[in-house]
Amino acid sequence: MGLIPYNRVFDVLEQRFRLAELPFSVTTAEGPIRLSALSARRALYGRSSTPHLREEIWREAVDAAQRDTGAAGSERLLALWLALPAMRRTFYRIANRWSID
Repeated sequence: MGLIPYNRVFDVLEQRFRLAELPFSVTTAEGPIRLSALSARRALYGRSSTPHLREEIWREAVDAAQRDTGAAGSERLLALWLALPAMRRTFYRIANRWSID
């Protein structure tokens, strides 16, 4: 049994994908490019990125997650990792509104 270096599952996902590369290419106006996972997340949540790039990243991430049949589910976990900033924001709002931990 392996040891988990953090107490929270979100922190484990952060460590796993921060330095990873996306398993798919993303089509931009300049053509298909390969992004790191961190660059893709910055494009999803940054104000300077284009809506087309965001849509393309989400489309490819969801397609890869749906095709993922491996036991580890790394593409499914990558889709969750890309969604973490929005999920954390939502969980924070829920916890504050209903005073739950």
